[in-house]
Amino acid sequence: MQYCPKCNVNIEENFKFCPNCGNVLSEQRIDEQEEVGKEELICGYCGEENDLRSKSCSSCGANLDTAKTEIRQVSKPNSGANIAFEKKAVAKKNEKNKKTTKNKKQKIEQQTKNIGKAENREFDSKKIAVIFSGVLVLALLVLYFSGVLNNNVTKPETEENIENTNQQQGSGIDLTSLNRINQIDAQLKAEPNNFDLLLQLAHLKNDSGFKEEAITLYTKYLEKFPDNADVLVDRGVCYYELQQYDEAISSMEKAIKINSSHQIANMNLGIVNFAKGNTEKSKEWLQKAVKIDPTSEIGKKAKELLTSH
Repeated sequence: MQYCPKCNVNIEENFKFCPNCGNVLSEQRIDEQEEVGKEELICGYCGEENDLRSKSCSSCGANLDTAKTEIRQVSKPNSGANIAFEKKAVAKKNEKNKKTTKNKKQKIEQQTKNIGKAENREFDSKKIAVIFSGVLVLALLVLYFSGVLNNNVTKPETEENIENTNQQQGSGIDLTSLNRINQIDAQLKAEPNNFDLLLQLAHLKNDSGFKEEAITLYTKYLEKFPDNADVLVDRGVCYYELQQYDEAISSMEKAIKINSSHQIANMNLGIVNFAKGNTEKSKEWLQKAVKIDPTSEIGKKAKELLTSH
């Protein structure tokens, strides 16, 4: 008996044509006879038939020298044993492909999870940074309005001795001062040429720690009244508070030119020059302040500074 290679029907050996499908059997039989008995190298991984001279499997690429291979003779095509073997090989190959696909899928899923975790960590870090920044800003505002940071300029030991001519100087910002600033600011917008209000606002800004805004207001006032020595001194104090010593000296020296006996201006020039490192110049100005009136409060302060330095 033989098998039709086309429809796999059992037929007798002497048939030249398949009675089932009409396939020509004579030429096919010669080919089959040549193939029968031929040895093939079977891959132990996927079951693929390979030539004995092959080094790698033509199907899966496995090294045939190290793979669990077997050598067998090619049996009659489509025989029951051959079909069973082929089915087993195909099933084994499919199982391997399923495992490979499953491993790839698991790897992709793990990578996706890792990316998600990384994105979540980055989001959490940004969220924490934003929250921390908000808390820090709030804490600084509370400290500022409570007076803890109302004077953050580093100054020399003589800072407590520098004087404003403005007698309304306070100890820092408070709600009352803020309300007063807002009221005067509103009035000034309604009366832009009211220089008394302008000067009041400048003093309030100075006393509340808004030095730069106070300088702007003092300068605007001095454009109208350039010979006001007291305002020149107050503006100089603002420059000193901002550690702008050259501007402070320039403003106070203008006050001295207008009124050489301005005791506060003389003492403040001594303090500013000392802060700048001009020790000898500082002593000269302090001595002048003492000479103007040694019995006054300013004169006594100037004398104490001379003896301590």
